[in-house]
Amino acid sequence: MLTSEVLANKYWWRFKGSDCGYEDAGVVPGSTKLPSTTDCPPAHQISNGSAWDPSGYCVNQFKAACSASSGCGGFNTDRVLKNSSCFGAVAPLASAEQNIDVYVLGDQPIPPTLHPDLWPRPTNASLGQTSLPLAPNFQFIVATACPSKSTLLVQAMARYTAVLRPSTATSVVAATTTLLSNITVCVASSSETLDRHTDESYTIRIDIDGGASITAPTVFGAMHAMETTLQLSDLSDTPGTYTSGTLHGLPCDVSDAPRFSYRGLMIDSGRHFLSVDHIKRTISGLAALKMNVMHWHIVDAQSFACGSDKFPELATKGAYDVRARYSTSDLKDIVSYGLARGVRVVPEWDMPGHGHWGLGEPDIMVSPSSQVMDVTAEETYTFLRAFLGEMSEIFTDEVMFLGGDEVNTATWTSDPKIVQWLKTHNMTADDLQPYFWSQMRDKVLPTLPSKKILGVWENDVFQVDPSSLPKDSIVNVYQSLKTAIKALQMNLTTTVSIAGSHWYLDSECGGYNQNAWKCIYNVDPGSVTAGLPSYQAELLIGGEVAMWGEGINQDNFDAFVWRAASAAAERLWSRLDLTPTADASTLARLASFACRLSKRGIKVGPVGPGFCPSDADEVSRVVAMEVEPLNRSERIELEMLREMLKRK
Repeated sequence: MLTSEVLANKYWWRFKGSDCGYEDAGVVPGSTKLPSTTDCPPAHQISNGSAWDPSGYCVNQFKAACSASSGCGGFNTDRVLKNSSCFGAVAPLASAEQNIDVYVLGDQPIPPTLHPDLWPRPTNASLGQTSLPLAPNFQFIVATACPSKSTLLVQAMARYTAVLRPSTATSVVAATTTLLSNITVCVASSSETLDRHTDESYTIRIDIDGGASITAPTVFGAMHAMETTLQLSDLSDTPGTYTSGTLHGLPCDVSDAPRFSYRGLMIDSGRHFLSVDHIKRTISGLAALKMNVMHWHIVDAQSFACGSDKFPELATKGAYDVRARYSTSDLKDIVSYGLARGVRVVPEWDMPGHGHWGLGEPDIMVSPSSQVMDVTAEETYTFLRAFLGEMSEIFTDEVMFLGGDEVNTATWTSDPKIVQWLKTHNMTADDLQPYFWSQMRDKVLPTLPSKKILGVWENDVFQVDPSSLPKDSIVNVYQSLKTAIKALQMNLTTTVSIAGSHWYLDSECGGYNQNAWKCIYNVDPGSVTAGLPSYQAELLIGGEVAMWGEGINQDNFDAFVWRAASAAAERLWSRLDLTPTADASTLARLASFACRLSKRGIKVGPVGPGFCPSDADEVSRVVAMEVEPLNRSERIELEMLREMLKRK
């Protein structure tokens, strides 16, 4: 919890149960000693848990002394002065030390209308100071006035009900207590289409008399609203349960919408195989972050795990192991799982380089051991029409990512047959990349069963010539933001993953690991639109952080991904004026959110010293929405379906 008060051009921020580590100043610069402890009343506990009465003259004496000194940034209620770097290092303390508060000087007030724990920060949020317990039979229900026909909505309400509904062990309340028995959900459209044009906005209103409603244009906005509602609940101390059954911050009025339509994480199963269960858990984590794209780099030069019914030898010969491959049923299951949670699964098969196609389909490669396709052979395009045609029916998203980066063109000139072809066509090896993409544009993509938007990687030298691509293609700029400016000026639909700004998650910025998220948070992708006309600025549709898998597998995935992805999630969802920098309040909210993810089985890791209820769990953590309440969720879903049938 934090509060603030104004003092000239500075603001005193008070963080309860927090401190800022080793940022001690020792003495107030310019004075000979600390204010005498004999001038202060004895330390004592008061009703709000603080060691000092904040209205007492001892606190005010420390404030006055610190404010008068340029090197002082605050103090804690253990009578330790802090230097100016304290503001950026505040973190919650362990429960045994939660009677200590820290006072720090900031340049701006804490936004008064925003709850400090909501992540990503909503567009508009007004939250009160009242709490309401949930009824033992609490549930999300479809509002009578707008009975959406979306099956995904019923499934989502059942999942979130299973998480929030109090267990019998935690739902003992007085008989006279007002209980929140349900939250009505009204979705305007029954559409279940999820793409960059989908409206993901939502509103939440919860009154202290128990009236509560969610409204959204689409089921996906309603899912985001239910995620926000989870963050209003308290965290349970009971292992295996998410909440003890109380909502806080009431009355609540939230109106929210994303800043960008494309908010993603790229995962790499080409370098290390990721199990189906792990990928599903990743999708659940993205849903909690309100990220809506999982860009799946399925294959690479090291392995080909992607199953195909038409070309089974691609995976049977190309995967690391018979156990390290995905059947077409697995692929469909993952796509369906993602859609049900508001997460698009965007597949990628990198070509014409970065490939491990040769063991299963040697005729399309320069040689069976090569990583580069023979783009001069008509057999290559015949194969791609068939393979991508099959995949386009499995992966239903509108975007199909086909890479295009880091092609070793010298491979083509090492083959006498290709050299002769180049001479015959009066071309050089440098002409083969544009030739390949023009063939894909004209002879492959138009033949697919469903319309697909092509996605490619672009570096600072534009290795894929935009003139050879379909006009509606998406370029993902992966080196620096300045290249994104060039792409937008060329009227290209653009996303960013900016490796140079540490949005490549296997390349953390220097310093302590728990602080690496700040490097991501303090980079604004939207800065590239400054000075551009609106028709070009609106072509920046978002960005993604990239988890390249050379040194990351399931064992260390969470430690590299979730703090950083959380930072990117807020940067891509929230308005910049509400989240300008990674300051102390940002750290406090992220620490709280990390505890919530940890309770749901996502091992985020700490962002500083502190305590989460899951730290003390004696049993294995559960994924609260997907594992422990699964049967419970399915049972609730059946109840909801029966109720809807009664209405018809």
